[in-house]
Order: sequence, then C-alpha cells, then structure tokens
Amino acid sequence: MIALTNNQTEMPEGLSSAPWFTSLAGSRSWQQVQDAFANVVGIPLQIFDSAGESLSLPSREAFVCRQMKLDPAGAGQCRHYCGRAIGQAIGKKAPIFYKCHAGLVSFAVPVPLGGERSVVILGGHAFTQTADFAAFMDVAGKYGFTPGDLMEISKASRIVDGKVLRSASRFLESAGSVVLQNAFQKRESQHYLSQLLTLFDVSTSLRHANTPHEVFALILNTIGVLFDVSSAGIFVLDRRGGTYRSQTAFGEFQQRLCSLAFPSGDGVALKAAVQKAPFRVDEPRELLAFKFPDDVVRSVTVFPLLQDDELIGFVSVYNTDLPDRTVRMISGFVGHAVTAVENQRVKTELRQRVQDLAVLTEINAAVGATVDPEELFRVILDKSTDLIRAEQGSLMIFEEETREFIIRATKGIQEQIVGQFRIKPGEGIAGAVAERGTALIVHDIEGDERFRKKNRPRYRTKSFISIPLKIENRVVGVLNVADKITGEVFNPDDLALLQTFAAYASVAIERTQLSEKTRELKQISITDPLTGVLNRRYMQERLTEEVDRSHRHGHVLSYLMVDLDEFKEYNDSHGHMAGDEALKTVAQCIRGSLRTIDVVSRFGGDEFTVLLPETKREGAIVIAERIRQEVARTYLPHAEVPGGRALTVSIGLSSYPTDADSADALVRGTDRALYAAKSGGKNRVVAYGP
Repeated sequence: MIALTNNQTEMPEGLSSAPWFTSLAGSRSWQQVQDAFANVVGIPLQIFDSAGESLSLPSREAFVCRQMKLDPAGAGQCRHYCGRAIGQAIGKKAPIFYKCHAGLVSFAVPVPLGGERSVVILGGHAFTQTADFAAFMDVAGKYGFTPGDLMEISKASRIVDGKVLRSASRFLESAGSVVLQNAFQKRESQHYLSQLLTLFDVSTSLRHANTPHEVFALILNTIGVLFDVSSAGIFVLDRRGGTYRSQTAFGEFQQRLCSLAFPSGDGVALKAAVQKAPFRVDEPRELLAFKFPDDVVRSVTVFPLLQDDELIGFVSVYNTDLPDRTVRMISGFVGHAVTAVENQRVKTELRQRVQDLAVLTEINAAVGATVDPEELFRVILDKSTDLIRAEQGSLMIFEEETREFIIRATKGIQEQIVGQFRIKPGEGIAGAVAERGTALIVHDIEGDERFRKKNRPRYRTKSFISIPLKIENRVVGVLNVADKITGEVFNPDDLALLQTFAAYASVAIERTQLSEKTRELKQISITDPLTGVLNRRYMQERLTEEVDRSHRHGHVLSYLMVDLDEFKEYNDSHGHMAGDEALKTVAQCIRGSLRTIDVVSRFGGDEFTVLLPETKREGAIVIAERIRQEVARTYLPHAEVPGGRALTVSIGLSSYPTDADSADALVRGTDRALYAAKSGGKNRVVAYGP
C-alpha cells in the first residue's frame, strides 16, 4: 500500500487509539484542565472511553491504585470494578458511585459527545470511612503491598468526606462536561477540516498518477488512513467481459477480496447503478445474494463511481461502521476521483486494443506462413480461441463436392466424436450462420428466444460465437467458439476482434484451397490416369533435367524401358478391362522394386520407362532384374483361365555418360537394348552396348 502522511497528534503510551477521540486525547489543553481541577478538589481524575480504555493520563493518581495495578490479581479487580462502573454510568446516563475491592469510593460521570459517542470521567478513589481503611490494611499483603508501601499509605492517605466527592461529581457533570465537549468539538472540527484538505490534495494528486495501480492504491489508502477503515476494495467495469473486476484491495483477506468480480446488470452492480448513491449491506441473505464471501465480508458500504450517469465502478468498504458524515465525505471524494478512474480505464482499453492489434498481426503472420491445409485449419482455430480466451471451438470447411460443411479442426472437443459430423447450409446453428452469412453471438442459449435449447453438458458456459468465413459473398467455412476461460459471456468486443481475424483466415483458406487445386491439376497433368505413375511428357522433361545435372556435377545415371511380353494376345484373350488391370499391376511391381529417388512413367501402350539417378550400368542391371522377377511371379487370376496367367516383361537399359552423351542418345540406346531383349526371346534384361 502507498503510505499517506498522517498529521494526527501521536497518542501518549497507554492511551486508547479510538479513531473519533484520537485528536482530543492528545490535547494538552484538556490534560491541563484535568490536572488543575484534580489539584483544586484534591482527588484523582481520569477519562475513559465506553470500552473502558483510558483516554488521558491520570491526574493525582492514588498511591493505592498505582500500586494495586502492579499486582496481577489486583489489576484484574481494578478492571472489573471500574469497567463495570463505566458501563453502568453510560447505560444510566447519570453519575454513579461505587466502592471497589480495596474499599476506595469512586464516582463515574458520563459525558455525551454527540451521537452514540460518550466518555466517562472516573474520580475519587478515596477512603470515606476509617473502617474501610483498616479493612484494606488487613488484606493489602495479598495484593503485593510491602510494609514500606503500607507505611507510605498511612502517611499519605486521609479520610475524605463523601459530600466532597458528590460535590466534585456534580461539578464535573456540569462544568467538566462543558469543557470536555467544547474541547472535543473544537478538535473534531479541526480534524474534519484536516480530512477535507487531505482529500482535496489527494484528488489533485490523482490527476498526475501514471498507472491504474497508482490511482486505485491512492484512493483506497486515502480512505483507509483518514477514516480508519479496516478493509476496502475498488472495482472497475471491464467492458469486454461485462464484469466489474477488483483492481486492488487491502485488509485481512486481501487475496480473497482481490479475486472478486461481479456481473454488470445484476446483484450489487445493478443496485449501485440504479441507486447512484452510497448504500450499506449487512444482512447475511443479501450479502449472499450479492455473492460476497460470507466468511470474509460481514458488512459492506458501496460507493458508486458514476461517469455521465453510467456506473464505471464502485468502492467497497468492508466490515467497518461509518458515521453519516464519513459516508458523505468518502462519497464526495470518490465523486472527484471518478475522472481519474475513467481516464485510467480508457488508457487500459487503448493499451488492450494496441495489444490486440499486435496479436492480430502476429496471428495473421502465422496463418499466412502456413501452407498445409490441415495445419492451417488447426492454426486458425488455435489462434482464434487464444485471441478471445475461449476454451472450446471448431472450424467447419465447406466441401464443393458434397455441398456440406465438415469439421476440420477442434479444440476442447474429441475429434472422434465430431469427426464424421456434416451439416448442410441452413441446418442447425452453424448451418444457419453459413446460409445467412452473418455472425451470431449468444449470451445464454437457454434464455435466448431464438433458440431456447438446453445447454449441452460438455460446455461450461451458455455463451458462444459463430462466425461465417467469407470471400465476398461466398462462405468457405464457419468458425465456432465457446466457453470463455473467465466464465464470462462473450461481448461485442470479442465478436469484433474475431471478425477482424476471420477476414484474414478466410483469405488464407481460399489461398490454400486454390494452391491445393493447382497442385492437383498439375499432378493430373503429369500423371497417367490409368496406372497412377507419371506420364511420358513429364519423363521427357525430367530426363533432360537429370542429364544436364549429371553433366554439371559429373554424375552418372541410367535409363530403362520396360515392355510387356505378349500383351496384345493377353488383351485380346481377356478383354480391355483385364488388360487395364494388368497394366496397373505391372506399374505397381515396378514402383515396388525402385528406390525413392527413382522415377517411373508410362511411355505409352504397354511400355514403361524408369529413370535411375546416380546409378551406373551394374546397379541398373540389378534393379532391372528385380523388376523382371517381380512381374514374372505376379499372377493375374481370371475366371475363364484356371490358375490365372503369368505376365513377363522385357527390359532394355543404357547409362550416361558411358553409353550416350545426351538425353536423346540415351533414349535411342535404351530402345535398341529393348529391341535386343525382345528379339532374344523376351522375359530378359539387355544392357546397351555400342
């Protein structure tokens, strides 16, 4: 806490620190009056508060009393008799006389100071009868009095006529009360003025505070120090969450009080907004209804912070009884402080918006750098839920082929549960959002007249947002978020922030989808549609590139041509469907026999080509033989041919630069080797030799 200067007079040791009497108790003028009067009447005097705590130093304290307080048993008896007398005098509102355990006769004169505040003047403490004095001398030893003490008492003590004590009590009731009341009122007025000046100075200082913490701490510490408040807190409206949140607090349960938050439009916030004036709550049921912790808060006085008649926050004073004048002073103070609070709230909102923009920039950069569709969908959902602090969400993407929305990413929901979930435009909440193309924010799905649906158990709150992801008027997806981490409802600021992000996400999704389609089209353009291997055009381009690369780096490569033996007869015997299946099977055999760096293509008809980068003739022969054997042991069963029929292939190969110095020469050499394999009996591998 920020310490404030306390100009109050320091209390003498042993005196009470009752807040309403602090200034008076230290008044030298009153002490001088009390001492003078005690000397005139010749009897001890001292002033006490209603709780029996001393508020001044004793005047002409009796030797018996001073010594009796040194003994534990004697001190206890003193507190009992004098304390009871103080309570009786205040209760009767009239002086009383009493005799204590030591036989001393005393009086207690109550002095009202205004309101329920009173003090009591105790005086007398004298023996009025010889028998009382003798009785005391007989029992003094058990209270720790020594023979020397008794000798001193015998010399100093005298028997006082009871009439003198009664006369003194009457004088104190009239003249003494007037002096005391005047002194109190004078000092209280000075104290009140001092409080007002301090409040004015602090109000000025609030304008120069640099941070919200400085403003809130200065407000609370001023109230705490000036008005002896035991505990207090300050709450400010968080417009994004629609909640009045604790900004700071002090007191015994500071940590608990700092964690409090109250929804706007309900409970204590609603009462403060409607009443627009300080109010006190001390009924347990009302405290519980307002959601104050009943084990911490026994009473609370609420001071609304109003800016243009809008409740932007409130100050709560806990477990402290405040006089009406103090309530008025604190109310005026917080009224002046509200401008500083609002300025800090606006600054905080601006800082939050700047932070949000920075986060958006970071998120957009992350989204823009993601190319893989599945990774992009996950990044969009993760970043969007992080942006508005949501625990659950899903991203639905529109599929052109089925005209349906399918969930492609989830958070807080098991994908196995919703993985096959599909909706058409117009179906359910997300489908309706997609069909209309407008965002939807729901505070309470059970109370919203548009839905009135029972909230599902897997959701912790009843509030959610559903936003269409659009490119112009075309919806490419729907983003759904639920369960704010704080448990609050989503607000318009959350929606606006999410819509800004959704615009970037939509562009990223379309860009990725276009890129995916481009890759698919490119793959189609270089792929043989029947066998799934690359086509002749791609192989020609790739062969030229590999020959050029091998030439630059001094590498070798080999090239194979694979031709099915007797394929025409097979095709005529079993039909074109069987022939197509045979070509697919052979393509699989070839791919299964190659390394990851090798390339296979369908050259045309029943002929395939294979490019073997960085492979010499010897290695190429091994790979070609592996292909031939794999095809030979693969059978294609057909109903009209029991046991099926085996296919075989003939393979020709040549190597660069051993057999050729260009791509064209390599192809010609390989073709000649294939012709030799066919002429030599088929089902064999032949390497080109010039």
